[in-house]
Amino acid sequence: MVVSSTWPSVPAIAERSPAMDLVAGRRQRAGGQGLVEYGLILVLIAVVTAIALVFFGDALAAALTFIGQTIDSAH
Repeated sequence: MVVSSTWPSVPAIAERSPAMDLVAGRRQRAGGQGLVEYGLILVLIAVVTAIALVFFGDALAAALTFIGQTIDSAH
């Protein structure tokens, strides 16, 4: 049984139109934009963490010291 297709043939890679290249370039740039956005989010998290450590560092150190002393005294 032979089945013939009535669909137009798919153009080969060598027959790509300039419009197709433009769309592919936009897709690549959109991926780069997403990567930059993730990088900016990571930088923002790092800055917020550093600021939190500056303001709460002494309290955090005191809390960790207390926990360490409590663990040592339990032995």
